[in-house]
Amino acid sequence: MDVPIVMPRDPQSRTLSPVATVSLGRLTGALEEQLARWEQQPARHGVRPGDCRVYAHAARLAVDRAAARLAAVQPEWLVDLLGGRPDAPPAVVRCGTMRSGTSQRTEPGMGSPIP
Repeated sequence: MDVPIVMPRDPQSRTLSPVATVSLGRLTGALEEQLARWEQQPARHGVRPGDCRVYAHAARLAVDRAAARLAAVQPEWLVDLLGGRPDAPPAVVRCGTMRSGTSQRTEPGMGSPIP
């Protein structure tokens, strides 16, 4: 069942008066010029729209591939640093293990809430 949250409406189009058009142009004209100047700055250095997203994705991909390669190869220095890979899947870790001891004691089955 579709529940309409906002009822769409088709407002009648309006025409601005000449005075309102001039006032609006005066208000937005300076902002549009500043925005155009701002957008030219990165372009002068070779930055294009969407580059941030592309470079962030490339960085994540490089890190993921390097991590997968380390996990597959398991170099000696990594095993020395972290220990060997466990034979069984890791045990389930209780959420919130970083909470303070006081808040943990207030949970059911975690001991007395009074320190």
